[in-house]
Amino acid sequence: MNYYDPRGGKGRINHGGTFNANPLTMAGGVATMEQLTPEAYARLDALGDRLRAGVAKALRSLKYPGQITGTGSLFWLHHTKKRLTDYRSQRLADPTAAVETFMALINEGFLISQRGLGACSLAMTEADVDRFVEAVKRVLGARV
Repeated sequence: MNYYDPRGGKGRINHGGTFNANPLTMAGGVATMEQLTPEAYARLDALGDRLRAGVAKALRSLKYPGQITGTGSLFWLHHTKKRLTDYRSQRLADPTAAVETFMALINEGFLISQRGLGACSLAMTEADVDRFVEAVKRVLGARV
C-alpha cells in the first residue's frame, strides 16, 4: 500500500476515488460478495431468462415492432424489428418510444433506464418478473 501513499514522492501511484476507504461501501461490497454464490448467479440467470422469454412472447402476441436482448440478469428492450448488429442498428424508428415506455413503466411501478435497459436482482421473485412482463404488455399494447 506504500505505493499509493502520496507522501512518497516521485514514482508513486495516484489512486483517487469517491468511495475510497469508505467503510460503508466496503461493508456493502463484502455483503454483496457473500450473497453472490454460484446458486445466486444461477437464480439471477433464470430470472433473466424468464423475463426475456416473457417479454419476447408479449412482443409477438402484440405484433409490436420490437425485441428484447440480454444475458444473465440483464435485458434491453429495443423498439425496432431491425436486425441488431451494432449501435446504429438499434436506433428507433419512433424516437419517443423508449422514453414513453420508460415513463409508462414507472406508472406501472417498474423502473428501467430511459433507453430500455434493466436488470433482475436477488430480491425479485418469479411473480415479480411475471408482473413486469404483464406491465410491458399493457404499456406496449397501448402503443400499437
